[in-house]
Amino acid sequence: MSEHLADLERQRLPPDGAEVMRRALLSVRWRPAGPGLVLDSQTGLLWTAHDGGRPIPASEAQAHCQALGPGWKLPGEAELRALQDPGFAQMPCGSQLCRVSPLFQLSARFFWSASPDASGRLWAIELGEWPSNRARRYTPPSSEIRVLCLRAPER
Repeated sequence: MSEHLADLERQRLPPDGAEVMRRALLSVRWRPAGPGLVLDSQTGLLWTAHDGGRPIPASEAQAHCQALGPGWKLPGEAELRALQDPGFAQMPCGSQLCRVSPLFQLSARFFWSASPDASGRLWAIELGEWPSNRARRYTPPSSEIRVLCLRAPER
C-alpha cells in the first residue's frame, strides 16, 4: 500500500483527493473472508473478526488460537500493530475508540501478542485512539485483555 500512497504524493493530488484514494486502498486491503473472518489482502493473513467479548488469561491465549484448527496462532506484536491505521474512522473497541477496519468487532482495546518481554511474559498491545496510544506495549490487568487470532495463507 505504501507504494500506492507514494504514487499519490508524486501526482500531487489535492489533500482531499489523496485521502479518498487512501480510504479506497484501505477498503481493498481488508475484506470479509467468511463468517467471523477478515482477510488482509496485503499480507494474505486471515484474522478472526471478533475478540470473543471476554478476557482470556495469557496462559490460555496461544491454546485459544490453536484450538481454531491447523495454522491458527496468536499474532506477534508487529502483526497486531499493522491492524491500526489513521485512515480508518474511529470505531468502538470497548469503552475506547480504535482506528482499525470496521470489519473487526472489538470489545476491548488490549490484545495479547505472541511477542514476549525480557522475562518471557506475553505483551499486551493497546490499539487505542490514534496517534496518542498507537499500538503500544502494555500490561494492564488480565481482566481487560482479549485475543485475536490469525492464520497464514495456505500454500
